[in-house]
Amino acid sequence: MFMLDIPDAPQQQSVVIVAQANQSKNSLKAIRTTGVCQVVPNYPQAEVLGLHMLEPAVSARNYFWNFENLDISTEGSDFKFVQMPKHGKLIDEGDGIYSFRPDVGFFGNDSAIADVRIGTYQVKVVYFFQSVNAVVGDNWIEKYCGDKGYQWKISLPNSPIDAVALQLLIGNAGIVSTVNVEIADLPSGAIGQTTGTTITLDDNAAGYDWFIDSTPSLNEEWLPTSNPNEWVAKAGSAAYGKMDMLSVLLHEYGHALGIEHSADQYDFMGTTLTAGVRRLPSAEELALMQQLISDAKVEMASVSTTDSNTDPTQLP
Repeated sequence: MFMLDIPDAPQQQSVVIVAQANQSKNSLKAIRTTGVCQVVPNYPQAEVLGLHMLEPAVSARNYFWNFENLDISTEGSDFKFVQMPKHGKLIDEGDGIYSFRPDVGFFGNDSAIADVRIGTYQVKVVYFFQSVNAVVGDNWIEKYCGDKGYQWKISLPNSPIDAVALQLLIGNAGIVSTVNVEIADLPSGAIGQTTGTTITLDDNAAGYDWFIDSTPSLNEEWLPTSNPNEWVAKAGSAAYGKMDMLSVLLHEYGHALGIEHSADQYDFMGTTLTAGVRRLPSAEELALMQQLISDAKVEMASVSTTDSNTDPTQLP
């Protein structure tokens, strides 16, 4: 569990609101949200292939077919992109089709969001791009997209937290899909806890509200401190005076991987966190987490293989 740290110094105060973090419960229920995994080859001389293409209206239709058992025509649908990728461009190919062209030399995660309307329905389609320096084979979904597959349902019912922003943060932080993230009203002072492979975040960060960072690798809202793995929020930034969700997620993710609390209060596995502070794993701790993830995947693959080879007549 991660607790709120209440130091002697007064807490930072901020009037900056995290974008889209205060949507009403009803609006989150009314607007469907779906994630799409899009792996894009970006090696030199890579051709523009079907992997580069996205059709928001078709993605919305597939959502209804796959998750609500509704067969809805895309005729008369329209859409607009409300978030563009930061490391590439979306090129209009005509007939509602776009291609994602990542910047030359960029390899990593990017995203785009489209608001789609089909009749009276509205679907927010979140594309999670992975630009890779490789030829993508036929097994790219299993290799790059994890257990969620090519498309999945994003849903955080009865929560004031923006589901899309949280999913973007989870994806960009590298948190594997086998870990579930939920929102609840935790006991006083608690901002996060982990039970098994389920992470639960407090709905309002113990009253401080969350800073949900859509670009967690850039640290543009933060200033360095004497601790190379700890930053403080810039005055007037969206992070100022708020609890950093990235810090809490990675702390709880450590628990999900089996890492215990640290006696060092400045370590990312320390028991408390102050509003307006970002605390991240060191290079060594990141390496440990990656190894634990790799071990977990090998173990899951082994269990899956064992199950598939089991003679059902031998089951009790």
